[in-house]
Amino acid sequence: FRIIKTSQGGNPALVYMEKSGLGLWKIAYDGGEWTPDRQLASIVWIQDGGMKRYAVGQDPTFSFEWHTLYYGTNAAGPIAIDAQRLPPGVACNVQQAGTDFSVHLVSYESPETLGAADMYALIKDALNIQE
Repeated sequence: FRIIKTSQGGNPALVYMEKSGLGLWKIAYDGGEWTPDRQLASIVWIQDGGMKRYAVGQDPTFSFEWHTLYYGTNAAGPIAIDAQRLPPGVACNVQQAGTDFSVHLVSYESPETLGAADMYALIKDALNIQE
């Protein structure tokens, strides 16, 4: 899969793309949600995290990863997210090029973990977003 940044109506948008068996890329869904008041696009998806089994006859346990990607074009300075402010069980990857930025959050706990905190407030504080 790939998450691609594009634009819709002049605003940034995100699309989730998958590669077909023939090697062609197609848009699986455009879950990218643009919030004009927050000037952020976001998209969410779930990914298989694997299977664990101790013995052949034992029932396996499955794990999943819940992802949320935020994208914006209004960072006022370098990005620095304090790991102490992230909910437990959440990993963060930040990329920035000038004022454009993306914040990729991954939860290995549950989908509610990413929704439990006000991520916009965290991003706004950490990224010095220009309003």
